[in-house]
Amino acid sequence: MDTKSPAVHSSAGHETRDANPRSLLIFGGAIVATLVFLSFLMLGVFRFFSNTQSLGPPASPFAQQRPLPPAPRLQVEPQLDLGQLHAREDEKLHGYGWVDRNAGVVRLPIERAMDMVVEKGLPVRAEAKAKK
Repeated sequence: MDTKSPAVHSSAGHETRDANPRSLLIFGGAIVATLVFLSFLMLGVFRFFSNTQSLGPPASPFAQQRPLPPAPRLQVEPQLDLGQLHAREDEKLHGYGWVDRNAGVVRLPIERAMDMVVEKGLPVRAEAKAKK
């Protein structure tokens, strides 16, 4: 068993053996071949999707607004949307309005509805009174 190690010169300050140029060229060639293969693969995928999925008619340069994409759409300003939702809910809870005008059904503010229940009491069915 040979236990000799290559002579190490402490004054050299760098590796004394050179890198294997054949291995470096094979590695570099493999990377380039992989990149070329992936580029052609991506080109094929893009062509496949452009042939199978149409983008619709082109937008008119004279249109004032762009058409909205199909639902579901992302919120651009969720804080503003939440504030508007709360405002609409508060308006319904604290305001008057028609629920069904033909049937004569209205919407009352919560406070007024509670006051009316205290004044008049809850409605009771006629058969419940008869059982007493």
